[in-house]
Amino acid sequence: MPQPVPDIHGYRFDDVEIDLRRRELRVDGAIATVEPRVFDLIVTLIEGRDRAFGKDDLIRALWARPVSDASLSQLVYKARRALREDEQRRFIETVHGHGFRWLVEVRPLAGKVVALPAARPLRLVAPQADAPDSHVPPAPASHRATTRAWI
Repeated sequence: MPQPVPDIHGYRFDDVEIDLRRRELRVDGAIATVEPRVFDLIVTLIEGRDRAFGKDDLIRALWARPVSDASLSQLVYKARRALREDEQRRFIETVHGHGFRWLVEVRPLAGKVVALPAARPLRLVAPQADAPDSHVPPAPASHRATTRAWI
């Protein structure tokens, strides 16, 4: 019997909501327009909130190539601005000499609990050798059943 898996689709904290499926950041109910990499930085920090991220770790996670510390600092600045963070650093803390850390508790936003169904055994029926028309052509591609489970 499969175990139910919570379908986490976002996070909520303070007056901010993050929708992972739509890649939206809402502050006070309004969509905040952010660059994709800014969104990824915020989500990375939230999902790793149990630790401080080194600058090199964040650069590797967010860029496919080496970039300067100034590029990361600019990204953190944009993330703080999008979150309407003040000088008290309510959400993203700078860990001097190391990198950055997420500060506040977040509440995961879960959709319905999804239980993956058990696979059904496939029943194959061999055609009878003496049947006059035992060959049945396959169904057209548009009518074939898919074997993939999309969640």
